[in-house]
Amino acid sequence: MTAKWMKNMPWLGYADCWKEFSDTFEERKEETDMEKESPLKGVVFQDEDGTLYTIQFEIKAGAQGRIYAVEDQNQKEYALKQIFQFDESQIRNVMKCGQDRKKFFEELKQTDNIYYAWPLKIVRTLPGKYNCGYIMERFPLDNCVNYEQIEHDFDEWDYEELCRVSIQLCRGFYGIHQGGYCYKDVNKGNIKFDMKNQKLYIIDLDNMTVSNTKISSAVWGTPGFISPEVSRREVYPNEHSDSFSIAILLFYMWSKGHPFEEGKHFLENLDDIVDYMKNPVFIFHPTDKSNSAETEDGDFEDVIYWWNALPEMMRKYFINTFVDILEEPQKRMTTGQWVNNLNKIREHHLMKCPKCGKMIAKDAPYCGFCGEDKAPTPVTIVNDSLTTQEKPKTVTVQLMEIRENGKIVKRYATNKERDIAGSDLSEKLSKYPVALRFERYDDGRMVLRNMMSYLNWRVETTEGIIRNLPPRGRVAINRARKITLECGVSLTFGDYEIPQ
Repeated sequence: MTAKWMKNMPWLGYADCWKEFSDTFEERKEETDMEKESPLKGVVFQDEDGTLYTIQFEIKAGAQGRIYAVEDQNQKEYALKQIFQFDESQIRNVMKCGQDRKKFFEELKQTDNIYYAWPLKIVRTLPGKYNCGYIMERFPLDNCVNYEQIEHDFDEWDYEELCRVSIQLCRGFYGIHQGGYCYKDVNKGNIKFDMKNQKLYIIDLDNMTVSNTKISSAVWGTPGFISPEVSRREVYPNEHSDSFSIAILLFYMWSKGHPFEEGKHFLENLDDIVDYMKNPVFIFHPTDKSNSAETEDGDFEDVIYWWNALPEMMRKYFINTFVDILEEPQKRMTTGQWVNNLNKIREHHLMKCPKCGKMIAKDAPYCGFCGEDKAPTPVTIVNDSLTTQEKPKTVTVQLMEIRENGKIVKRYATNKERDIAGSDLSEKLSKYPVALRFERYDDGRMVLRNMMSYLNWRVETTEGIIRNLPPRGRVAINRARKITLECGVSLTFGDYEIPQ
């Protein structure tokens, strides 16, 4: 059970942030009241280059500002984010990140369906306004869900789908961190998922900053997501504090609760979450039960139920993050490592529930989606004296062999669409969060895509043709004989007979 009495009082635990923002709220109160009487629909304004826009309607309003749907003079749709405490230099820095690595982010959009709401043009004023913001691309977010909705509608998807969404999220933040930036304000509202089209939108980029640099804004992050060291103001936000916030997002999605709020200490003491996150105790801490999710009244039964249904590896990752290395930020799992580990869970630790058919944890005692207890798998006794006619049937499958200096070290079946991390191929390739991708052509043939940025593969085909395959390039598996990667690692393909 979620602590509803806390969620219905959004101000609870936000005392520090309220102090920082209260002056701004007071300054804007008169302006807000005036806008209610005089909507901005139809107002015309211009960006820094003189392009004209017309406001269509307000999309949403928040503590930091408002977002409007606008059209330019050519009737092309954009969005305007108006910021109450507009800092042009800050927005310029964010724009620079998007522009400097434009090719990289375009590749993420093409390969992983990840979209970023980059500031495109500065807007310095609106009629009657002394604060403003920027023009950005307008995304179709009406049909999207955020983490809050995934948390509460969790059983619409199984663990395989949740692995996919989690991997996509981590790749999105990997793109930001690779440029030396941190998102800073990771929370449940700034990530949008289009589940139908498998697209991910990362919005509200204006709080981004270069890692470990002094920040001028009052925003250090969202209460409940800020890491302990940033809560104590020991460091400025960085990619390691982002990693902590991302782990909280993942915990919300997989366990349907907050890793520190859903505990008895927090419940009994009505702690301010901003203060509590300075020295938090994980609700499933193996030894410290001071903030355990287990209470006499069963206040947090939901989070306990889903925690016990998780793959054992997922529980270990959370315990490692929230207990073992809680105060060692540099040891936290990076977004690239999360991608690798989630791929391992998807590949090796899931099974289909015999009752409801959803993909669930192999090593959990029950299916979280239908509650079915998992009985031990029966052992089939095979008679050693089988005659030739009685021998089990076999099927022929194609496998991809991973070789290091000519020696086979691993094999993968080639009939399933999935990503494979570099570390799953060889420790020598661990720098690649995703090294290769199995995909399927429209005609059903399987292909292999090169996901190793800036590295050409050397492909030898079954016809004896040798060619280079650039990053993002594909080769049909039935045509590949040998693919040479790097560091003495190569891929070969062959048919094998296995018991049916």
